[in-house]
Amino acid sequence: MANNIIAVDWGGTHVRACLLDLDIGEIGTIRHEKIAYVKGDENFDNLKNILGDWLRDYQHAPLYLCGMIGSREGWVDAGYVECPSGLDEIFDAVKIIEHEGRGIYFIPGIKSLANDGLYDDVMRGEETQILGVIVRDRATQILCLPGTHSKWAIVENAKIQQFYTFMTGELYKLMSQYSILRYSIASNRPKVCDAFHLGLTEAKADIGILSRLFSLRAMDIGGKFAANDAPSYLSGLLLGSEIQGALNVMPTQSITLVGDGAQIDMYETALKFFGLNVSRPDGDTAVFIGLGAIARMNKTRGISG
Repeated sequence: MANNIIAVDWGGTHVRACLLDLDIGEIGTIRHEKIAYVKGDENFDNLKNILGDWLRDYQHAPLYLCGMIGSREGWVDAGYVECPSGLDEIFDAVKIIEHEGRGIYFIPGIKSLANDGLYDDVMRGEETQILGVIVRDRATQILCLPGTHSKWAIVENAKIQQFYTFMTGELYKLMSQYSILRYSIASNRPKVCDAFHLGLTEAKADIGILSRLFSLRAMDIGGKFAANDAPSYLSGLLLGSEIQGALNVMPTQSITLVGDGAQIDMYETALKFFGLNVSRPDGDTAVFIGLGAIARMNKTRGISG
């Protein structure tokens, strides 16, 4: 039992948890959709509902939590460490509390100051996924982590050196549900098809994405576009713009794509459309590998925070 931990990735819309034996590996996993985090210890009651028998059967297993649960709006504000940061820097900033006799560890996020010094960037949760990739592959690499707010990170010397956020997923929701474009977009999910590739192509146009977005409306009115194709075109346009922007600041021929599900398949198609070589580590387990690495370091060094 002494080697067991409960690793939790608690984001803005869902919770993923993994019961880990640090010597053997994964014992079990749980995924819970649409669970909100709140301020204070009420979150532990939510965890009881999610984790069920784990908390009873593994009474002394510590909890390691990453994601928005460690934000200033969450349970404990775990703060941020500055780039460049790797396992050591993140470990040194972990916050710990004790609740009902159990140690609970909150992983900090990471903040990055752009090279020109004009703006900051932050991530919370993705840093632990990246740690999971680094544990298995310490090579210099550029990682893409798709999501509501996609992250692109430069990793060198086993540390996150710099990263950039692209609000691709959120912009898709805003454009498709709340803008003028909603009248031209069907409710079906985007998919890889001719319309998706057309969007990727148009994302490269010199005129830029702001004009091309409205072209979706114009093509619908002109009868040149079927509403069922519109989600895929919009997705291709936004995703292509993300990739083009990322390559402008971090030129590369190879990308490590971290994630899972249909969205990742679309990203892989788009990245290859831009001529990039794509590798895909197991994105579903990367965050738990990262949390496990922090827990193993805690056994040898101890967390003071």
